[in-house]
Amino acid sequence: MGLSVTHVNVWMRGYLTGFYIHEQLKGYLPTIRETYLFDEADGLRGGGTCPVEKDWRACIAGFADPNRTDDRVTTCATTMDLRRIAAWEPSPNNQQKRRIARELRHEIEDEWGGAEKIVVRDFNLKDNQLTIYIKTRDGAEYHGCGFRSMRTPHCDGWHLFGQAPISSIRKWIFARPYVLK
Repeated sequence: MGLSVTHVNVWMRGYLTGFYIHEQLKGYLPTIRETYLFDEADGLRGGGTCPVEKDWRACIAGFADPNRTDDRVTTCATTMDLRRIAAWEPSPNNQQKRRIARELRHEIEDEWGGAEKIVVRDFNLKDNQLTIYIKTRDGAEYHGCGFRSMRTPHCDGWHLFGQAPISSIRKWIFARPYVLK
């Protein structure tokens, strides 16, 4: 992010917790803000980008499970000291990671049968999302998914990137590429 602290609005409904990041994130347009949606059992479950002029509560609610609208919504605000979060590192490319990478490749090939090349941003087995480049005969595609290394399928909650510039997503992936195919 390039920030030492960030200001966050927190939205809670039932088992879901959403975070709305107030600051403009590096590589994002100044007119959008990033949101993250977590559930208590599985971690990251979605989210996305919101225009700054949209009410942040409505934005997060739009990403939440529509079947749980009877649960009461509570909100608060907090400041997060990002310096206290340990630096991320990819998992070693050991037997377990290579096995999961093979399984992930098959999942992606099942979803996009014409995939000629598949590259993910290098990952840690504890990560809860992946960013993926897929080359097909028709061109390049960029997708994200909720990632669970210890479950199959490993990817669910497939998504695109809203208003985030494709050039930023491409740079993000290829700064630490992990080639699946």
